[in-house]
Amino acid sequence: MTKLDDAMKEHMAYLVLVEHISFSYKDFLYFKINGKPYKMSHGTFRNKISKMIQNGEAELYIKSNPNFYTLKGCQYDNRKPMTGNHTEVINTQKTIRHPLYQIVEGTPFGERAIHDLHLNFKTQGIYNALLNNQELKKEINPYNKGIHLHYTNINNFTIIISFYPTDTCKIVIGCSENPILLNFDGVNRLTTILCRIEERLSYLCISSSIKIPYYIYWLITLWHIGKDSISEYSREMFHCEWNVAEQMILRIYSKTIEKKNKVRIEMQQNPGFTIEKLIKLGFEKILE
Repeated sequence: MTKLDDAMKEHMAYLVLVEHISFSYKDFLYFKINGKPYKMSHGTFRNKISKMIQNGEAELYIKSNPNFYTLKGCQYDNRKPMTGNHTEVINTQKTIRHPLYQIVEGTPFGERAIHDLHLNFKTQGIYNALLNNQELKKEINPYNKGIHLHYTNINNFTIIISFYPTDTCKIVIGCSENPILLNFDGVNRLTTILCRIEERLSYLCISSSIKIPYYIYWLITLWHIGKDSISEYSREMFHCEWNVAEQMILRIYSKTIEKKNKVRIEMQQNPGFTIEKLIKLGFEKILE
């Protein structure tokens, strides 16, 4: 099994188990795992996903153009992708007749918020220290040797913390169902959760000389920023996405939040700056 296979499976697991969405080949044209970029052609994706279906690891979720897939046995809703060529340059008349335009144009949306956040940092010796900690309940990936810790009770967020042989720590804050608003209160809420994660990591290393870097120096490697509809969405479920730049994906899809269907407009970006910069400049300046 190649490193690309490992990266593909890890990205698939993130999309399905953390974001709770199906995936297409477009999610793998450019993606990052532990800060390392990967690229995959449509043909390569098709060959790999076919083998995974044969091996019982994945399954076809929605037959369309493009097809959408999920991990074997993971089903969420009746979401269907909007039809149409996402790379096509369309004129104004075609735009206003498109069903997606009609949905968005007539839907009031709330404030912008973070729906998922990925961070990482490095500190020498942390991987071996945790690997040799016999009291720590952990999962070890047999392919990349990553140590995975899962928490779901930190301020009602789903937290996945992973350590790799390179002494890199990757933190995923799953807040898709509990978004962090991009305002002053949102910054305070984010720093509070990061402080609690830092405290938990420091506790794991309490018997060693390992020092966890102050959370403001952690690097933001990926975030999903968007808006949810205020009113409930009652039409057919859908999922549509565009690659608008090399490291930027726009998604518009329907999602069930607190037993109500909503429309979400979301931008996936790879910021590449620290929490310190975010605090100093603020969300609005960063997102200009």
